[in-house]
This record gives sequence, structure tokens and C-alpha cells, in this order.
Amino acid sequence: MDLIPLIPAVAMLSLAIIVAFVGKAILDNLEKIRWIMKDRIDEDPHCTPKKQAASDLISNLKWGFVLLGLGLALLLKEYVIPDLSEGGTFGLMFLCAGCAFIVYYDIARRVRDKKKKDEEKNETKI
Repeated sequence: MDLIPLIPAVAMLSLAIIVAFVGKAILDNLEKIRWIMKDRIDEDPHCTPKKQAASDLISNLKWGFVLLGLGLALLLKEYVIPDLSEGGTFGLMFLCAGCAFIVYYDIARRVRDKKKKDEEKNETKI
């Protein structure tokens, strides 16, 4: 087995991963500098802005739905429509992932509306 053709692909993948990590580190540092300039956090290196757990949960829910949709499409292809072509399989995967995004959008909208109502109730109490 000749592995020489894989060298450019592995090199490009490695370069992309390195650029992504360096870019993320730079952006995180810029965000922390902005927070320090606004006096929202201390200059302590261990002190970083906390992200809201609800938004992380919703984001995780989104990707969970998408992966569930992709898995459902593959199960449908394997057991329900075994003679589906490769292009049909990809179409089915995109269709199921799109349906997952629609379900996610509805749930995220409800959560956002509920959060807005809760914030309005808290403002009126103060």
C-alpha cells in the first residue's frame, strides 16, 4: 500500500487544525481583553467570562438533533430503502438534517420567548 498520496491530505488537515486552534486562542484573548476594558472581569488569568448554560444546552440540542437526523437517514437507507442510490442517500441525509433544524428552531424560539418573559417579569418586580 502506497501512502505517499496521503501526505498532502494529512499535511493540509494538520495545517487547518493548527490554524483553527491558533485562531481560537487569538479570538478568546481578544474577547477577554474586551471584557477587561469594560471592567466586567478582573485581570486574573483564570477569570474568564462565563457563558450561559442555557445557550450551551440549546446549542448541544441543535447538534444532537442534526446527528439524530443523519443517523435516522442512514437507518432508513439501510433497512427501509436498501436499493437507494448514493445520491439519494445524501439527499435523504440533508432532508432529515433539515427537519432536525426545523424542530430545533421551534424549541429554541420557545426557550428564547420564555426567557424574555421571565426577564420582563423580573424587571417589573424591581
